[in-house]
Amino acid sequence: ENAGVNAGEALFHAPDIGTKGTIQAWRIVEAARALGVQDIEVRNLQTVLIERTGRSASSGEIADALAQEFMTRSAIADRNRVVVHLDAGSGPYQFDAPLDAQLLIENLTHEPTTGRFEAALSVRGASKRSRQVRISGVLTELIDALRLRRTIGRGEVITPGDVTVERIARNRASTDLAATLGEVVGLASRRSIAEGLFVRSADLEKPRVITRNDPVTIVLETPHMVLSVRGRAVDGGAVGDVIDVQNINSKRVVQATILGPGKVSARLSTQRQTASAAGPQPLSTP
Repeated sequence: ENAGVNAGEALFHAPDIGTKGTIQAWRIVEAARALGVQDIEVRNLQTVLIERTGRSASSGEIADALAQEFMTRSAIADRNRVVVHLDAGSGPYQFDAPLDAQLLIENLTHEPTTGRFEAALSVRGASKRSRQVRISGVLTELIDALRLRRTIGRGEVITPGDVTVERIARNRASTDLAATLGEVVGLASRRSIAEGLFVRSADLEKPRVITRNDPVTIVLETPHMVLSVRGRAVDGGAVGDVIDVQNINSKRVVQATILGPGKVSARLSTQRQTASAAGPQPLSTP
C-alpha cells in the first residue's frame, strides 16, 4: 500500500505456473525500502504465501481434446471409438492462463495407415491465446467387426448366436468386414470359415434353394393362364437369382428366375420358345 510510482515494480520471481511459494516478510520490507518505499507496516506477519494460478492440461484431458477434434473431422459420434496414445513427454502442461481457459487443438495431422498424429496445443483465455506446444502420438479409430464363435461349414446359414461383435482398429481391418448382425444373419457361407476368424461380406451369399441338376418346375405365367413344364437346373442359386434351366421335353436351355425350392419362372423372351417346344401342357392354377 502507498507504493506510489513503485507499485508496479517486481520484487521477486513468481513461483512456477500452478505452484505456491513462501517468502519471509522482512525480505519484502527490505526489497521495498531499496526502491524508496518506507514505513511499511507488517502487522506481525512472518511469512507471505504466494500462489501463481495457471491452466493445467493433464494427459487425459489432452487425449480427450484430441479425440473430440478427430471425431468432429471424421463425423464420429461415439467417443469410445477413438483411442489416443500420447508420446512420452506429451503432458501434463502448465499454461499462464485462467483456470477456465479453453483447451485448443490446432493443425492436427493424422496418417490413417499408421495412426501417427501431430498437433499444436494451446489454451485461450478471455483476452488472448497462450503459447503453443507440439504434441504427437498414435490416434486409432475403432470399428465393429463380427468374429465367428464356431466353425461354419460351406453352405451353412449364419444365426445370431454364431457371431460376436468386437471393436478393432480400422487401419488393421480389411474393407469388407461385416459389422452388424443384419449383414450376416440368414446368409450362407461360400466356404468353410474357422472359429475365431472375422466374417467378410465376400464369404457370404444368399442360401441356395436350388442346386445343379435339381429337378425344377418351369413356370410361364400370362394374363390368361399359367403353363408349367418339367426342367432340370443347369446351375444352382438363391431366391431371385437367374440361372440356366433345361426343358426336359425339348432339351432347350433357357434362363429363369428362382422363385423358391424346385420352382423357377422363365423369362418372357424365352417363355414362348419353351412353351412351343414343349407342346400342349396341362394348365395349372396360379
